[in-house]
Amino acid sequence: MTQIKGHKKEILYLSNLLKKDELPQALLFTGQGGIGKATVAELFAMMILCQSQNRPCNTCPTCLQISRRSYPDFLFLQRDEKGKIPIGSEEETGSVRWLIDKLSRKAIHGRYMAIVDGVDSISENGQNALLKTIEEPSLSTVLILIADNKSGILPTIISRCMELPFKPLTEQDVEDIIKEKHPERRDSEILAKISGGSPGNALKLCEGDTLSSILEIAKEISNYVNKKSTGLQNIAFPSGSDADFFITILINIYSFILTSSIKGEPIALPAEILTENQSAAKVIKILLALKKGLKNNLNPKNFLKGAIYSLSHINTTGFLEPDFSWINR
Repeated sequence: MTQIKGHKKEILYLSNLLKKDELPQALLFTGQGGIGKATVAELFAMMILCQSQNRPCNTCPTCLQISRRSYPDFLFLQRDEKGKIPIGSEEETGSVRWLIDKLSRKAIHGRYMAIVDGVDSISENGQNALLKTIEEPSLSTVLILIADNKSGILPTIISRCMELPFKPLTEQDVEDIIKEKHPERRDSEILAKISGGSPGNALKLCEGDTLSSILEIAKEISNYVNKKSTGLQNIAFPSGSDADFFITILINIYSFILTSSIKGEPIALPAEILTENQSAAKVIKILLALKKGLKNNLNPKNFLKGAIYSLSHINTTGFLEPDFSWINR
């Protein structure tokens, strides 16, 4: 498992569970999106199922099939294009009921390894359907549930799992990953700083015009905040899960501006985006409220415009009550 950047403590903990033969039947990996929870889970599956002496070997048929997600006893559920894992039916591959049906049958090679990447995106009915499988799993089944937001999981599921929290990666680890995947990029340092410790976020920022699109929104916001424009006419948000991603990066951008300013460090962002500390703090609170509102199908563009226009009436203590401790990590 040495191929993974960061998460050394988490990997060591999992390795020790396996060595001591104390592996629980249900594990819950929690932590922000894109920091490598699913990657650790997949390589841990290789470690459990690999037939070589030094596990995982990454070269045996089992490891190769797991990496291609074609190993018959390795089941992997992930969010669909709507950002959800559907409850579905037994015939709908990748759905909750499909997984439950699979795990009710005998494993071909004696042991199932199942990963549910996005258990917090499953509806309450779907989680309740999955609960019985978690409560009464086959002795040969290891189930890993992965969640970006623990508050989206039923307490009954949480109580039946061994939780392993994952922390964001260091900026250096994220920067190293960007350089490895995109050696042509010359902005890996700033990408690492605004990714929030998430290599998934950083790599997504490398796709097409994603970064430039987010920076354009930030320029629109800052120009209005800095009284260099009279409106937010050109703001354009994507739909679905991409809207949440855009807002997350915007929060990281203004948090970076705020913390760098407080520390007296240079800010390697376009000058049009920079703003004074009080305004940056207000924008962060607005964006945090918007991120929360997305769960209730809030229109991001309309909400953002209305909130920014009311910026002068927002103070840095009364608009929302987020935990800002993550900014100072």
